[in-house]
Amino acid sequence: MKDSQNCGIGLSTRTKVNDAYYQWKFTCATGQNVPTNQAVALVNTVANDSVVGAKRACGVNLCWGDDAKSIAGKNYCKAGF
Repeated sequence: MKDSQNCGIGLSTRTKVNDAYYQWKFTCATGQNVPTNQAVALVNTVANDSVVGAKRACGVNLCWGDDAKSIAGKNYCKAGF
């Protein structure tokens, strides 16, 4: 779930651990192992967005896909750079 934070990607930990609240998935086929030799995406089904690698001024170099801007083949986080 997206949440507002001063620094970082803005992930919320306010979810309950039961089947009704799982909201993260990989883009690999259901029931299959996550492949190690090809790209995958980590998608939040509630926010309808994915986490991507992106340079930022503060926090880990990740951001929501909707907040990323690609310049000369490199991703930057619009909100944190």
